[in-house]
Amino acid sequence: MKLLTLALISAAILGGVVGTLLVRDPGYIMVVYGDTVFETSFWVGVVLLLLIYALMSAALVLGIKILRGQSRLSDWRSGRQAEQARDQTLRGLSLMIEARWLEAQRALRGGAEKSAMPQINHLNAARAAHALGEIQARDDDLQQALVAWPKASFAINLLRTEFLIQDASFEQALVELLALRKLAPKHVDVLLKIAHCYEALGNWQALSALLDELAKAKALSETALEDLRHKVWTALLIEAQDIADIWKKLPKRLRAESSVARAWIDHLLATEREDAAQQAIPLVLAQQWDSDLAEKYGVLSTSDAARQLTTAKEWLKAHPADAQVALTVGRLSLKNRQFDQAREYFELSLRLRQGRAIYAELGRLCISMGEVQRGSEYLLRSLTDLQDLPLPDASAGRRLVKP
Repeated sequence: MKLLTLALISAAILGGVVGTLLVRDPGYIMVVYGDTVFETSFWVGVVLLLLIYALMSAALVLGIKILRGQSRLSDWRSGRQAEQARDQTLRGLSLMIEARWLEAQRALRGGAEKSAMPQINHLNAARAAHALGEIQARDDDLQQALVAWPKASFAINLLRTEFLIQDASFEQALVELLALRKLAPKHVDVLLKIAHCYEALGNWQALSALLDELAKAKALSETALEDLRHKVWTALLIEAQDIADIWKKLPKRLRAESSVARAWIDHLLATEREDAAQQAIPLVLAQQWDSDLAEKYGVLSTSDAARQLTTAKEWLKAHPADAQVALTVGRLSLKNRQFDQAREYFELSLRLRQGRAIYAELGRLCISMGEVQRGSEYLLRSLTDLQDLPLPDASAGRRLVKP
C-alpha cells in the first residue's frame, strides 16, 4: 500500500513537470502497428511509459511477496511433516523396546518417507517384521535401507545373515557370510557367525580350520575357545574312519587331555565300533595311562582277540602292579581259550586289588574247571554281571564249552 501511494505521488510530481514542458514544446510521437496508428505528444508518451513501468514494478514486488509467502507456507508444512515423522520414528523405537512388533512396524514405516534418516526406520522395521515372521516384509525393509544408505551395505547384509541364522537357514547365511569375509577377513562378528554356521551344519573340518583365526581375533574368551576346540576335535575323532590318521592330526595338548579321549572311546563303544575302539585305546594309553580304559579294552568283542592279548600283555609288563590291566589280560586269555593262564592273571589281579569283577571272573572259571566250592565262594563275593566268555566243561574232562 505504501509503495502504491509513493508511486502515485511520484506520478503527480512527474505530471506537473511534464505539464510545464508540454506548454513549452509538446513534441510528437507516432506508433504504427499493422493498420493501427497511435499518435501523441512526446511528453504524454513519456508519462505513459513511466506509468506502465511503475505499475509493472508494483506488480513484480507484489508477486515476489506472494511467492515468499508460499515458500514460507511450504517450509512450515515440510517442517511439520518432518516433526511428525520424527515423532512416529521415536514412537516406533519405543514400541520396539516393548516388543510390540506390529505397532512398532507401522509407526516406523509411517515415519520413513519424511524421516531425516529413513534407513533407521527401515532397519528397525525389518527387525519388527522378522519378529513377526514376515520374511518378505523384512527383506523389503532391508532393501529400502540399503537404497537409502548404500555406504552401510556391509552392516545391512551382516544384519541379514543374523536373521537367516535365527531362521536356521544356515547354508544361505554361510554363503553370504563367506562373501562378507572377503571384504573384512578379520571382522570378529563375521568369524563368529561363520563358526556358528559350521557347527550347526556339522562341518567340523571347516570349523577346525577356523579355530586359529578365532584365537588371533580374540573372538572368544580362552575358556570358550578351549571348549569349542574340544567339541570340534571330539566330533572329528568320532567321525573319523582312519583312527591312526586322525589321532596324529589331533593337537598334542588335546591328546593329553583324558576328557577328549574318553568322549571318543565312549562314543565308539556306544555305537558298537569295537574294532575301531581296539585301535583307539592303545593310541590313547600310549599318550597317558588310564587303568579304566585298559579294563574296557579287555571286554571288547573284536575280530582279532590274539592281537588284543599281545597288546595287553605289553601293558602288564609296563604296569605290573595294575590290577585292572591284569584283569584285562585274564579276560583276553579266556577269549583266546588259554584257561590256565587266564586263572593265573585273575589270581594276580586279586592279589593286587580285591573287587567284584575279579571275584566274578575267578568264580565262574573255577566252577567250569570243576572247583565248584571255591568258585561258589568267589561268586558269593560278587553279584556283578559277567560277559559271556568260553569256559572249560568240567563234566567232559576240560572239554571246551562255548556259551
